[in-house]
Amino acid sequence: MSAIQTAPEHAKSRDIRNRWLLSLPALLIIFIAAIGPLFVMLAYSFLAKGDYGDVKPWEFSSEGWFSVFFERDIFDDTFGLAGAHLSIIWRSLKLSFYTTIITLIFGFPTAYFIATRPQKSREIWVFLITIPFWTNLLIRTFAMQQVIRN
Repeated sequence: MSAIQTAPEHAKSRDIRNRWLLSLPALLIIFIAAIGPLFVMLAYSFLAKGDYGDVKPWEFSSEGWFSVFFERDIFDDTFGLAGAHLSIIWRSLKLSFYTTIITLIFGFPTAYFIATRPQKSREIWVFLITIPFWTNLLIRTFAMQQVIRN
């Protein structure tokens, strides 16, 4: 009797594993497309500055990151903290924290509400939530119509 009960469970786990394996190439492409440029920028940030605003290939330097946190005085070449840069970094961190908190405050109750609706009405609720994201496309479409019309 236990062999009969485990056969469907084994088939289900095999089906889930096969679905993940089939979606793995797409997930890798998405991961590389999303994370790859960030790694390229990180690598570029550790390269030496070139003569014309470019970077010198394979010449590593931490000068770029040093200049983010410290600045050189133009009169006596002493170093001090880069107050403007640090305040911008601090404001960015605060803004990202507040945005995360506000998103959690509104997102979790909304997701819970949608998850507790009957299966047939969930799609309608998700549709209603996505409508405000179409505003940008709608405004650009009307603007292009005005430009083309005139």
